[in-house]
Amino acid sequence: MDKIKFINVNHKLIKMYLAIICMCVSYHTYAQEHLNSQLPLACTEYVYAASEKHQACFPGAVSNAQKGTASGHRNYAIKQFYALNWPLKKNVRGIPDYKAELGHYKDNVSVWQSWKTIDDINNLNVESPNDWENTDPFIPQECIAEFDKIKVWPLVLFQNKTPGGFELFDKNNLSVYYQTYFNKQAFDTILKSEIYKGIIKNIVFPSGKKLNGEPEKRGAIIIKAAWKELAPFEYLKYHKSQALIKDSSGNCKLGMVGLVGIHIVSKVNDNKVNPWSWATFEHIDNAPSVGEILANGHARKQWTFLSASEVALDNCSINKQWDFDLPGCRFNKPKTKGSDNPPNIIRVPITNHVIKREVKEDNRSAQEKLDNTMKNSIWKNYKLIDVQWLDKFNQPRPELLSNTILEPFTQKSSCIQCHGDAKNTDFVFSLKNIQINKGE
Repeated sequence: MDKIKFINVNHKLIKMYLAIICMCVSYHTYAQEHLNSQLPLACTEYVYAASEKHQACFPGAVSNAQKGTASGHRNYAIKQFYALNWPLKKNVRGIPDYKAELGHYKDNVSVWQSWKTIDDINNLNVESPNDWENTDPFIPQECIAEFDKIKVWPLVLFQNKTPGGFELFDKNNLSVYYQTYFNKQAFDTILKSEIYKGIIKNIVFPSGKKLNGEPEKRGAIIIKAAWKELAPFEYLKYHKSQALIKDSSGNCKLGMVGLVGIHIVSKVNDNKVNPWSWATFEHIDNAPSVGEILANGHARKQWTFLSASEVALDNCSINKQWDFDLPGCRFNKPKTKGSDNPPNIIRVPITNHVIKREVKEDNRSAQEKLDNTMKNSIWKNYKLIDVQWLDKFNQPRPELLSNTILEPFTQKSSCIQCHGDAKNTDFVFSLKNIQINKGE
Protein backbone atom coordinates (compact mmCIF):
# COMPACT_ATOMS: atom_id res chain seq x y z
CA MET A 1 0.00 0.00 0.00
CA ASP A 2 2.80 2.42 0.95
CA LYS A 3 4.51 1.63 -2.35
CA ILE A 4 1.33 2.48 -4.27
CA LYS A 5 1.01 5.77 -2.35
CA PHE A 6 4.65 6.56 -3.09
CA ILE A 7 4.08 5.93 -6.81
CA ASN A 8 0.93 8.10 -6.81
CA VAL A 9 2.76 10.93 -5.01
CA ASN A 10 5.66 10.71 -7.45
CA HIS A 11 3.23 10.67 -10.35
CA LYS A 12 1.56 13.84 -9.06
CA LEU A 13 4.94 15.53 -8.54
CA ILE A 14 6.03 14.62 -12.07
CA LYS A 15 2.79 16.06 -13.47
CA MET A 16 3.30 19.24 -11.45
CA TYR A 17 6.92 19.59 -12.60
CA LEU A 18 5.89 19.02 -16.22
CA ALA A 19 3.17 21.66 -15.89
CA ILE A 20 5.69 24.15 -14.49
CA ILE A 21 8.11 23.40 -17.33
CA CYS A 22 5.33 23.84 -19.90
CA MET A 23 4.34 27.15 -18.30
CA CYS A 24 7.97 28.35 -18.40
CA VAL A 25 8.38 27.31 -22.03
CA SER A 26 5.04 28.91 -22.91
CA TYR A 27 5.95 32.15 -21.15
CA HIS A 28 9.40 32.17 -22.79
CA THR A 29 7.78 31.71 -26.22
CA TYR A 30 5.21 34.41 -25.43
CA ALA A 31 7.91 36.82 -24.19
CA GLN A 32 10.13 36.06 -27.19
CA GLU A 33 7.23 36.81 -29.54
CA HIS A 34 6.83 40.21 -27.89
CA LEU A 35 10.56 40.85 -28.10
CA ASN A 36 10.58 40.06 -31.84
CA SER A 37 7.41 42.05 -32.46
CA GLN A 38 8.07 45.18 -30.36
CA LEU A 39 4.86 44.55 -28.45
CA PRO A 40 4.52 46.50 -25.16
CA LEU A 41 5.57 43.55 -22.96
CA ALA A 42 9.10 43.86 -24.40
CA CYS A 43 9.51 47.43 -23.13
CA THR A 44 10.22 48.14 -19.47
CA GLU A 45 7.63 50.52 -18.00
CA TYR A 46 5.78 50.91 -21.28
CA VAL A 47 3.29 53.81 -21.22
CA TYR A 48 0.11 53.29 -23.24
CA ALA A 49 -1.30 56.79 -23.06
CA ALA A 50 0.53 60.08 -22.53
CA SER A 51 4.18 59.11 -22.76
CA GLU A 52 6.64 62.03 -22.69
CA LYS A 53 9.02 60.23 -25.04
CA HIS A 54 8.72 57.95 -28.04
CA GLN A 55 9.01 54.26 -27.21
CA ALA A 56 10.59 51.21 -28.83
CA CYS A 57 7.31 49.29 -28.54
CA PHE A 58 3.82 49.87 -29.88
CA PRO A 59 0.46 48.11 -29.43
CA GLY A 60 -0.83 45.27 -31.57
CA ALA A 61 -3.63 47.45 -32.95
CA VAL A 62 -5.54 50.68 -32.41
CA SER A 63 -6.72 50.96 -28.81
CA ASN A 64 -10.25 49.86 -27.96
CA ALA A 65 -11.26 53.40 -27.02
CA GLN A 66 -10.10 54.82 -30.36
CA LYS A 67 -11.20 52.12 -32.78
CA GLY A 68 -13.16 53.50 -35.69
CA THR A 69 -11.76 57.03 -35.33
CA ALA A 70 -9.35 58.98 -37.51
CA SER A 71 -7.46 60.22 -34.46
CA GLY A 72 -7.03 56.64 -33.24
CA HIS A 73 -5.43 55.56 -36.50
CA ARG A 74 -3.17 58.62 -36.59
CA ASN A 75 -2.03 58.13 -32.99
CA TYR A 76 -1.27 54.50 -33.70
CA ALA A 77 0.63 55.38 -36.91
CA ILE A 78 2.85 57.89 -35.11
CA LYS A 79 3.70 55.43 -32.30
CA GLN A 80 4.44 52.83 -34.95
CA PHE A 81 6.61 55.15 -37.08
CA TYR A 82 8.98 56.07 -34.26
CA ALA A 83 9.13 52.52 -32.84
CA LEU A 84 9.95 50.98 -36.22
CA ASN A 85 12.64 53.62 -36.72
CA TRP A 86 14.22 52.68 -33.40
CA PRO A 87 17.95 51.82 -33.58
CA LEU A 88 18.40 48.22 -34.67
CA LYS A 89 20.16 45.86 -32.27
CA LYS A 90 23.50 45.21 -33.92
CA ASN A 91 23.37 42.33 -36.42
CA VAL A 92 19.99 41.07 -35.17
CA ARG A 93 17.19 41.10 -37.73
CA GLY A 94 13.96 42.77 -36.67
CA ILE A 95 14.84 43.53 -33.03
CA PRO A 96 15.48 47.06 -31.70
CA ASP A 97 18.12 48.04 -29.21
CA TYR A 98 15.76 48.28 -26.24
CA LYS A 99 18.46 49.92 -24.14
CA ALA A 100 18.79 52.86 -26.55
CA GLU A 101 16.50 55.85 -26.96
CA LEU A 102 15.37 57.33 -30.24
CA GLY A 103 17.39 60.49 -30.62
CA HIS A 104 20.47 59.33 -28.72
CA TYR A 105 22.08 59.14 -32.14
CA LYS A 106 21.74 61.75 -34.86
CA ASP A 107 20.92 58.85 -37.17
CA ASN A 108 20.71 55.08 -36.96
CA VAL A 109 19.86 51.90 -38.85
CA SER A 110 16.12 51.45 -38.31
CA VAL A 111 14.45 48.18 -37.29
CA TRP A 112 12.42 47.90 -40.50
CA GLN A 113 15.55 48.17 -42.67
CA SER A 114 16.50 44.67 -41.49
CA TRP A 115 13.19 43.12 -42.62
CA LYS A 116 12.97 40.84 -45.64
CA THR A 117 12.46 42.69 -48.92
CA ILE A 118 10.34 41.95 -51.96
CA ASP A 119 13.58 41.05 -53.77
CA ASP A 120 14.43 38.48 -51.07
CA ILE A 121 10.96 36.98 -51.47
CA ASN A 122 11.06 37.04 -55.26
CA ASN A 123 14.32 35.09 -55.18
CA LEU A 124 13.47 32.40 -52.62
CA ASN A 125 14.90 29.06 -53.70
CA VAL A 126 15.80 25.68 -52.29
CA GLU A 127 19.54 26.35 -52.33
CA SER A 128 19.43 29.19 -49.78
CA PRO A 129 17.93 29.28 -46.26
CA ASN A 130 14.34 30.51 -46.38
CA ASP A 131 14.06 31.46 -42.73
CA TRP A 132 13.77 34.86 -41.05
CA GLU A 133 17.15 34.67 -39.35
CA ASN A 134 19.10 34.29 -42.59
CA THR A 135 20.63 37.74 -43.05
CA ASP A 136 21.98 37.43 -46.57
CA PRO A 137 19.92 39.68 -48.86
CA PHE A 138 19.38 39.04 -52.53
CA ILE A 139 22.26 40.66 -54.42
CA PRO A 140 22.05 41.21 -58.20
CA GLN A 141 24.95 39.60 -60.05
CA GLU A 142 26.22 43.02 -61.11
CA CYS A 143 26.56 44.12 -57.46
CA ILE A 144 28.33 41.14 -55.88
CA ALA A 145 31.77 42.71 -56.27
CA GLU A 146 30.62 45.77 -54.28
CA PHE A 147 28.84 43.84 -51.52
CA ASP A 148 31.84 43.54 -49.17
CA LYS A 149 32.15 47.33 -49.06
CA ILE A 150 28.84 47.71 -47.23
CA LYS A 151 29.51 48.74 -43.61
CA VAL A 152 25.93 48.71 -42.30
CA TRP A 153 22.86 46.51 -42.76
CA PRO A 154 22.82 45.86 -46.54
CA LEU A 155 20.44 47.93 -48.66
CA VAL A 156 20.05 46.92 -52.30
CA LEU A 157 18.16 49.20 -54.69
CA PHE A 158 17.34 48.70 -58.34
CA GLN A 159 13.61 49.48 -58.60
CA ASN A 160 13.39 53.06 -59.85
CA LYS A 161 9.85 53.15 -61.24
CA THR A 162 6.72 54.51 -59.57
CA PRO A 163 3.53 52.39 -59.70
CA GLY A 164 2.72 54.32 -62.90
CA GLY A 165 5.97 53.18 -64.48
CA PHE A 166 7.84 56.51 -64.38
CA GLU A 167 11.20 57.47 -62.94
CA LEU A 168 11.50 60.35 -60.49
CA PHE A 169 14.49 62.67 -60.10
CA ASP A 170 15.16 65.52 -57.73
CA LYS A 171 16.05 69.02 -58.89
CA ASN A 172 19.74 68.02 -58.99
CA ASN A 173 18.95 65.14 -61.35
CA LEU A 174 19.55 62.51 -58.64
CA SER A 175 17.37 59.38 -58.87
CA VAL A 176 14.75 57.99 -56.50
CA TYR A 177 14.63 54.24 -55.84
CA TYR A 178 11.96 52.11 -54.15
CA GLN A 179 12.08 49.08 -51.87
CA THR A 180 9.35 47.05 -50.10
CA TYR A 181 9.90 45.42 -46.68
CA PHE A 182 7.96 42.67 -44.84
CA ASN A 183 7.95 42.09 -41.08
CA LYS A 184 8.40 38.60 -39.61
CA GLN A 185 4.67 37.93 -39.37
CA ALA A 186 4.18 38.78 -43.04
CA PHE A 187 7.28 36.90 -44.21
CA ASP A 188 6.44 33.72 -42.26
CA THR A 189 2.97 33.77 -43.79
CA ILE A 190 4.46 33.97 -47.27
CA LEU A 191 6.70 30.97 -46.56
CA LYS A 192 3.64 28.92 -45.54
CA SER A 193 1.46 30.15 -48.39
CA GLU A 194 0.15 28.27 -51.38
CA ILE A 195 2.51 28.74 -54.34
CA TYR A 196 1.31 27.64 -57.79
CA LYS A 197 3.84 27.95 -60.63
CA GLY A 198 5.61 30.67 -58.68
CA ILE A 199 2.45 32.71 -58.02
CA ILE A 200 1.10 33.24 -54.50
CA LYS A 201 -2.54 32.19 -54.24
CA ASN A 202 -5.20 33.02 -51.64
CA ILE A 203 -2.82 34.23 -48.95
CA VAL A 204 -4.29 35.68 -45.75
CA PHE A 205 -1.96 37.69 -43.52
CA PRO A 206 -2.45 37.75 -39.72
CA SER A 207 -4.12 40.75 -38.10
CA GLY A 208 -2.81 42.67 -35.12
CA LYS A 209 -4.92 42.45 -31.97
CA LYS A 210 -5.36 44.53 -28.85
CA LEU A 211 -8.33 43.26 -26.88
CA ASN A 212 -9.21 43.80 -23.23
CA GLY A 213 -8.11 40.85 -21.13
CA GLU A 214 -6.32 39.04 -23.97
CA PRO A 215 -2.64 38.94 -25.01
CA GLU A 216 -1.72 41.45 -27.68
CA LYS A 217 -0.76 40.08 -31.06
CA ARG A 218 1.37 41.57 -33.82
CA GLY A 219 -0.06 41.36 -37.31
CA ALA A 220 1.48 41.78 -40.73
CA ILE A 221 3.23 45.07 -41.49
CA ILE A 222 4.58 45.99 -44.91
CA ILE A 223 6.65 49.07 -45.64
CA LYS A 224 7.28 50.71 -48.99
CA ALA A 225 10.15 53.19 -48.82
CA ALA A 226 11.45 55.76 -51.29
CA TRP A 227 15.20 56.42 -51.15
CA LYS A 228 16.89 59.31 -52.97
CA GLU A 229 20.50 59.45 -54.04
CA LEU A 230 22.20 62.10 -51.89
CA ALA A 231 24.73 64.78 -52.67
CA PRO A 232 27.27 65.23 -49.82
CA PHE A 233 25.76 68.56 -48.76
CA GLU A 234 22.45 66.76 -48.04
CA TYR A 235 23.80 64.11 -45.63
CA LEU A 236 22.89 65.94 -42.43
CA LYS A 237 19.17 66.38 -43.10
CA TYR A 238 18.13 62.85 -44.14
CA HIS A 239 17.86 59.45 -42.55
CA LYS A 240 20.53 57.92 -44.74
CA SER A 241 22.10 54.59 -45.59
CA GLN A 242 24.82 53.13 -47.71
CA ALA A 243 23.28 51.26 -50.63
CA LEU A 244 24.17 49.06 -53.54
CA ILE A 245 22.45 50.81 -56.44
CA LYS A 246 21.86 49.13 -59.77
CA ASP A 247 20.88 51.92 -62.17
CA SER A 248 18.67 51.74 -65.26
CA SER A 249 21.71 51.02 -67.47
CA GLY A 250 22.55 47.92 -65.43
CA ASN A 251 25.63 49.31 -63.71
CA CYS A 252 26.10 48.81 -59.96
CA LYS A 253 27.64 51.34 -57.62
CA LEU A 254 27.98 51.99 -53.91
CA GLY A 255 26.21 55.20 -52.94
CA MET A 256 24.56 57.13 -50.13
CA VAL A 257 20.79 57.43 -50.17
CA GLY A 258 18.29 59.29 -47.99
CA LEU A 259 14.73 58.40 -47.00
CA VAL A 260 12.23 60.73 -48.68
CA GLY A 261 8.92 58.91 -48.34
CA ILE A 262 7.44 55.86 -46.62
CA HIS A 263 4.14 53.96 -46.55
CA ILE A 264 3.52 51.81 -43.45
CA VAL A 265 0.77 49.30 -44.26
CA SER A 266 -0.62 47.45 -41.24
CA LYS A 267 -3.32 44.83 -40.84
CA VAL A 268 -4.94 46.30 -37.74
CA ASN A 269 -8.45 47.30 -38.79
CA ASP A 270 -11.56 45.30 -37.82
CA ASN A 271 -13.21 45.89 -41.21
CA LYS A 272 -14.18 42.62 -42.89
CA VAL A 273 -13.87 43.96 -46.46
CA ASN A 274 -10.37 45.38 -46.15
CA PRO A 275 -8.69 45.25 -42.72
CA TRP A 276 -5.53 47.18 -43.68
CA SER A 277 -4.55 50.76 -42.89
CA TRP A 278 -2.13 52.88 -44.92
CA ALA A 279 -0.06 55.46 -43.05
CA THR A 280 2.21 57.70 -45.11
CA PHE A 281 5.11 59.91 -44.02
CA GLU A 282 7.41 62.28 -45.92
CA HIS A 283 10.52 64.36 -45.52
CA ILE A 284 9.54 67.95 -44.76
CA ASP A 285 11.59 69.36 -47.67
CA ASN A 286 10.08 67.24 -50.45
CA ALA A 287 7.62 69.65 -52.03
CA PRO A 288 5.37 72.60 -51.13
CA SER A 289 1.61 72.48 -51.05
CA VAL A 290 -0.55 74.57 -53.36
CA GLY A 291 -1.47 76.72 -50.35
CA GLU A 292 2.21 77.47 -49.64
CA ILE A 293 2.74 78.49 -53.24
CA LEU A 294 -0.30 80.78 -53.32
CA ALA A 295 0.94 82.45 -50.13
CA ASN A 296 4.45 82.66 -51.63
CA GLY A 297 5.69 80.57 -48.70
CA HIS A 298 7.56 78.23 -51.04
CA ALA A 299 10.04 81.01 -51.83
CA ARG A 300 11.39 80.93 -48.27
CA LYS A 301 12.62 77.35 -48.56
CA GLN A 302 14.73 75.13 -50.80
CA TRP A 303 12.58 72.23 -51.93
CA THR A 304 14.07 68.91 -53.05
CA PHE A 305 11.65 68.21 -55.88
CA LEU A 306 10.73 71.75 -56.94
CA SER A 307 13.29 73.64 -58.97
CA ALA A 308 11.21 76.58 -60.16
CA SER A 309 12.00 79.86 -58.44
CA GLU A 310 8.87 81.51 -59.81
CA VAL A 311 5.83 79.27 -59.72
CA ALA A 312 2.79 80.17 -61.80
CA LEU A 313 -0.27 77.95 -61.45
CA ASP A 314 -2.31 79.74 -64.10
CA ASN A 315 -2.59 76.69 -66.37
CA CYS A 316 -3.31 74.16 -63.62
CA SER A 317 -6.98 74.81 -62.87
CA ILE A 318 -10.28 74.72 -64.70
CA ASN A 319 -13.58 76.08 -63.42
CA LYS A 320 -11.77 77.06 -60.20
CA GLN A 321 -10.76 73.43 -59.59
CA TRP A 322 -7.13 72.33 -59.51
CA ASP A 323 -6.24 69.89 -62.29
CA PHE A 324 -2.52 69.15 -62.63
CA ASP A 325 -3.21 66.77 -65.52
CA LEU A 326 -4.05 69.67 -67.86
CA PRO A 327 -1.68 69.76 -70.87
CA GLY A 328 -0.59 73.34 -70.14
CA CYS A 329 0.29 72.66 -66.49
CA ARG A 330 4.02 72.06 -66.06
CA PHE A 331 3.87 70.56 -62.59
CA ASN A 332 3.69 66.94 -61.43
CA LYS A 333 4.77 65.62 -64.83
CA PRO A 334 7.32 62.85 -65.36
CA LYS A 335 10.78 64.10 -66.20
CA THR A 336 13.30 62.48 -68.49
CA LYS A 337 16.75 62.30 -66.97
CA GLY A 338 19.13 64.79 -68.58
CA SER A 339 16.33 66.88 -70.06
CA ASP A 340 15.80 70.58 -69.38
CA ASN A 341 12.37 69.89 -67.92
CA PRO A 342 12.63 70.30 -64.09
CA PRO A 343 10.68 67.93 -61.81
CA ASN A 344 8.52 70.61 -60.14
CA ILE A 345 6.49 68.41 -57.80
CA ILE A 346 3.71 70.12 -55.83
CA ARG A 347 1.48 68.61 -53.16
CA VAL A 348 -2.02 68.43 -54.61
CA PRO A 349 -4.80 69.69 -52.30
CA ILE A 350 -7.39 67.12 -51.25
CA THR A 351 -10.73 68.88 -50.91
CA ASN A 352 -12.22 66.29 -48.55
CA HIS A 353 -9.30 66.48 -46.13
CA VAL A 354 -11.05 68.24 -43.27
CA ILE A 355 -8.64 67.19 -40.54
CA LYS A 356 -5.54 69.06 -41.73
CA ARG A 357 -5.23 70.98 -38.45
CA GLU A 358 -5.47 67.78 -36.44
CA VAL A 359 -2.67 66.16 -38.45
CA LYS A 360 -0.54 69.27 -37.96
CA GLU A 361 -1.12 69.11 -34.21
CA ASP A 362 -0.23 65.40 -34.14
CA ASN A 363 3.06 66.16 -35.86
CA ARG A 364 3.80 69.04 -33.48
CA SER A 365 3.23 66.77 -30.49
CA ALA A 366 5.54 64.11 -31.99
CA GLN A 367 8.24 66.74 -32.50
CA GLU A 368 8.02 67.76 -28.84
CA LYS A 369 8.66 64.18 -27.75
CA LEU A 370 11.82 64.16 -29.86
CA ASP A 371 12.93 67.35 -28.10
CA ASN A 372 12.82 65.42 -24.82
CA THR A 373 15.70 63.20 -26.02
CA MET A 374 17.64 65.09 -28.69
CA LYS A 375 16.65 68.41 -30.24
CA ASN A 376 18.58 67.89 -33.47
CA SER A 377 17.39 64.32 -34.15
CA ILE A 378 17.20 63.49 -37.84
CA TRP A 379 13.61 62.28 -37.29
CA LYS A 380 12.43 65.87 -36.79
CA ASN A 381 12.66 66.16 -40.58
CA TYR A 382 9.80 63.71 -41.15
CA LYS A 383 6.07 64.19 -40.78
CA LEU A 384 2.84 62.23 -41.00
CA ILE A 385 0.73 63.07 -44.05
CA ASP A 386 -2.27 60.98 -42.96
CA VAL A 387 -3.67 57.46 -42.55
CA GLN A 388 -6.28 55.85 -44.79
CA TRP A 389 -8.55 53.08 -43.57
CA LEU A 390 -12.02 51.66 -44.24
CA ASP A 391 -14.78 52.60 -41.78
CA LYS A 392 -17.73 50.46 -40.66
CA PHE A 393 -19.71 51.65 -43.69
CA ASN A 394 -16.88 50.44 -45.97
CA GLN A 395 -15.99 54.00 -46.90
CA PRO A 396 -12.31 55.05 -47.12
CA ARG A 397 -11.31 57.71 -44.62
CA PRO A 398 -10.04 60.05 -45.94
CA GLU A 399 -11.38 59.45 -49.44
CA LEU A 400 -8.00 60.13 -51.08
CA LEU A 401 -4.44 59.75 -49.83
CA SER A 402 -1.08 59.75 -51.58
CA ASN A 403 2.60 60.46 -51.06
CA THR A 404 4.29 63.06 -53.29
CA ILE A 405 7.31 60.76 -53.81
CA LEU A 406 5.66 57.33 -53.91
CA GLU A 407 2.83 58.58 -56.14
CA PRO A 408 4.19 61.87 -57.55
CA PHE A 409 2.24 61.84 -60.80
CA THR A 410 -1.02 60.30 -59.50
CA GLN A 411 -1.58 62.22 -56.27
CA LYS A 412 -5.38 62.25 -56.53
CA SER A 413 -5.45 58.57 -55.71
CA SER A 414 -6.55 56.19 -52.99
CA CYS A 415 -4.39 53.50 -51.36
CA ILE A 416 -7.47 51.35 -50.75
CA GLN A 417 -8.74 51.70 -54.30
CA CYS A 418 -5.36 50.90 -55.89
CA HIS A 419 -4.78 47.85 -53.71
CA GLY A 420 -8.31 46.63 -54.31
CA ASP A 421 -6.96 45.00 -57.49
CA ALA A 422 -4.81 42.66 -55.40
CA LYS A 423 -7.48 40.72 -53.46
CA ASN A 424 -5.89 37.35 -54.29
CA THR A 425 -2.77 38.41 -52.37
CA ASP A 426 -4.72 39.95 -49.46
CA PHE A 427 -4.49 43.47 -50.98
CA VAL A 428 -0.67 43.37 -51.10
CA PHE A 429 0.02 44.70 -54.58
CA SER A 430 3.75 43.95 -54.57
CA LEU A 431 3.03 40.19 -54.37
CA LYS A 432 0.58 40.18 -57.25
CA ASN A 433 2.96 39.61 -60.14
CA ILE A 434 6.09 38.11 -58.61
CA GLN A 435 7.48 34.68 -59.52
CA ILE A 436 8.73 32.58 -56.60
CA ASN A 437 10.83 29.43 -56.89
CA LYS A 438 10.07 28.08 -53.43
CA GLY A 439 12.05 24.91 -54.03
CA GLU A 440 9.14 22.52 -53.59
